[in-house]
Amino acid sequence: MSEIGPAMLLYNGNVIYFGAANVAGFGKTAIYTPTAIYTGTGSWIQGPDIPKIGGNTMVCNDCPASLLPNGKVLAACAPFALNNWGAPIEFLEYDPFTNTLQQAPTPPNNNAQLYWSRFMLLPTGQVLFSPSSSNVQCYTPDSGPQDAWRPVISSVELQGFLSSTVHHLLKGTQLNGLSQANMYGDDCNPSTNYPLVRLRNNISGQVFFARTYDFSTRAVGTGQSPQSVRFSAAHIPYGHYELCVIANGISSNCISFRHHYPCQACGCRDCCRAKLECCCREPICAEGKVMTEPDIIALRSQIHQLSRSVDRFGSRIVVEEPHQQPKEVKRDEKGARTRRPRAQRGDNKRRRKRR
Repeated sequence: MSEIGPAMLLYNGNVIYFGAANVAGFGKTAIYTPTAIYTGTGSWIQGPDIPKIGGNTMVCNDCPASLLPNGKVLAACAPFALNNWGAPIEFLEYDPFTNTLQQAPTPPNNNAQLYWSRFMLLPTGQVLFSPSSSNVQCYTPDSGPQDAWRPVISSVELQGFLSSTVHHLLKGTQLNGLSQANMYGDDCNPSTNYPLVRLRNNISGQVFFARTYDFSTRAVGTGQSPQSVRFSAAHIPYGHYELCVIANGISSNCISFRHHYPCQACGCRDCCRAKLECCCREPICAEGKVMTEPDIIALRSQIHQLSRSVDRFGSRIVVEEPHQQPKEVKRDEKGARTRRPRAQRGDNKRRRKRR
């Protein structure tokens, strides 16, 4: 088949590879331990055999795996079939703490060939499974993460001057998590090593996810090296929230976050009322602050659009050359010629007598 199974970076720093071939009646796994220095050479050991299911040799040729928040690995598998993909799809859980591999519960939508299987690790730590169909099942792990695996928030800063560029800069550590967490043999790579920002309203309990972008790095397992990510909450109602960062289904400890009209951007003091709306509505109030690159780019774009609008408007104006209208004879309301006043007629008579 020349197909491979998924390889997963574990929370202990090792990597487990799931085999795709029938070797002496079993599917095999191998575990790689990296060296402590980049110039060194790691080592391999044989991992646990993939257990048989229903007496069939199970393999992982061309299928997904997800790293669960508890450190275990959920992987798909199927009965070995020479030069083909097996069916139906079955499921395994690898436990790195005990170095064991056992069968996981089977969902009702598993009647398909193995390579159709898809996983997606959710922010809740659950895993969605579908054999590329509209029937989607949700797998819930039996426990949660260790605290050392969690992202850590150090600060959240409001940035930007314009309504179109106002955003927040979040700084912290381990914001991408410790692994790519979602892997596949070769057809699909829905990795989740990037931070999600979740906001939960303190009063209503409603949950929102902010748009995150401009990641300082996509590296994993960065330890105490500082990281940052920008997020936009423009679509989220103003209010008091709990803010968390989630990577690979593992949430940081939450912090208090007040989402309001950007008072800091316009430099007003004591301008926010109980409704968290700012009484100052100035679009730009620098007060010594330096405009960020997104602000400058947005302003340039607005100026360019305005210039083009003016050009289009000017091209549609028709300029007519001025021309003289013929003098009309004044007429009264009945249409008769208007006679000159009596005093003016008398003056003309006197001029004629002098002559």
